[in-house]
Amino acid sequence: MSHTTSKVQNANAVRPSANPSADYARAHGPVWPKARTGEASRRESAPPSEAQPVPTGDRSKPLKALAMVGGFIVLMLYGTIAFTSGDLLWFVKRFDTSPAHIVVYHDGGARTEISPGDPDFAPLAQAIQSCISEGLERPSGIGFSDASLLDAYTRYVSVEAYFDRPVKLHAWFNTEESTRMLFPITGRHSDLSLVVLGKNGKYLASPPVLKTIEPLREALRDLGYY
Repeated sequence: MSHTTSKVQNANAVRPSANPSADYARAHGPVWPKARTGEASRRESAPPSEAQPVPTGDRSKPLKALAMVGGFIVLMLYGTIAFTSGDLLWFVKRFDTSPAHIVVYHDGGARTEISPGDPDFAPLAQAIQSCISEGLERPSGIGFSDASLLDAYTRYVSVEAYFDRPVKLHAWFNTEESTRMLFPITGRHSDLSLVVLGKNGKYLASPPVLKTIEPLREALRDLGYY
């Protein structure tokens, strides 16, 4: 009986392993994750990509801010000059309005009145427009007295232009609106290239200084007034 029991126990016993070291390693060694294949494996094994470049829009932000500041400064300058000059178009130089009537004072008191249709009218009117279109430099700061006006009429060469409506000379300073202009060609203050502005039958003080009065001088020479 005991012999039979011993055989049964021997039959049920676990056979010894042919490789005990492998069995121990499987039982106690680290568990490694399964190797990944395909696209996932390539993604994990690929080296890290380079840093993405800074978008162009981010670099333009300082330029936009600078442009806004510059635009604000320009707008402030424009508004300040427009307010002080009383003229929204103070930066415009061109003058296209033709006089309605022109008087030339010459030869020590002679007076020649010129109207549209007269041969001398077109060249003189064009010369006046050219002088003004060259632009105004500054207010002269001088007074034009009655004595100066009388001398311009009786002693020197002068040109007086009348307009049928008020006109505006565009400048960075206030020129008001005038209905007549006096251009001293010779004599007192003629070296300043003045245009004396008048309205309501009177000439105003501090007449503007033109950049040039040569077109009018040349026209008068060509027409024989001096």
